[in-house]
Parts: sequence; structure tokens; C-alpha cells
Amino acid sequence: NSLLPRLKSWIRKVVLDEDDEQLKKTNNKPSLAEETAQAAKSAAAAAADVAKASQEMLASKGEERKYFVEVVSLLDKQIQEMKLMTSAIRRLEGQEDLRVSQTSSKRLVANGKADYDMRSVRSLSPPASVEPSGPPHPKSYMEQCLHVL
Repeated sequence: NSLLPRLKSWIRKVVLDEDDEQLKKTNNKPSLAEETAQAAKSAAAAAADVAKASQEMLASKGEERKYFVEVVSLLDKQIQEMKLMTSAIRRLEGQEDLRVSQTSSKRLVANGKADYDMRSVRSLSPPASVEPSGPPHPKSYMEQCLHVL
């Protein structure tokens, strides 16, 4: 006799517990409006991150452009200096050629003949050594540089 009422009470308790659990589960789930609000917040945060990254990229591109323009300007200045140096070297070479040709081609005209004044001609290179020099260095320039290192 006493078993039946206990069984009934136990069954009621289990059924009520299951109903409570289902109620809690449905209450724990956020509503559609709450889910939508959360999704909107996440989307807004993501959009803010993308905007910030875009601004950083634009700023870095602007900075890169500034450095690029500066490098190009410096290269232009170097090119101008090289052109000036080249023209100065050519001018000096022309003057040297003129001086050499003037000193080496002095002519004295005597008795209607063109004579060369051999005393005024000087060699620009030092006189060749009478002593025989040693054989050329066996190592190339690069080998010498590597040997020093």
C-alpha cells in the first residue's frame, strides 16, 4: 500500500522537474530581439575596426609617399651633381689635351721648312725604369680584398 503513493509522488516530481527544466531552457535562450541587438553590436564593432584599419593604411601610404618623394628628390640632386662633375672632368680633359698639344707641337719654321723643337717636348709619364720590374702580382684585386678581410 505504501509503495503506490510514493511511486505517484515520485512520478509527479520527475514530471514537474522536467517541465521546470524546459521552462528554464526556453527562458535562458535570448529572444530574437536580443539576438538581433547583439548581432548589431558585433557588426558595429567590426565596422569600427575596419574603419580604423583603413585610416591606418591611408596614413601609412601617405607617409610612404612622403619618403618616396624625398628619396626621388635626393636622387635628382645626386644626378645633377654627377652631371656637373662630368662636365667639369670633360672641361679639364679638354684643357689638358690642349696644353699637351701646345707643348708637344711647337714648330719652328726655318728656311721654309717646319721643324720640331725637340727640347720643348716633355713626356707626361715618368721615365721608364732601367731595372726590370718583378712579375705582375699573382692575385687579382678581389683576391687581395678578400685576403685583407
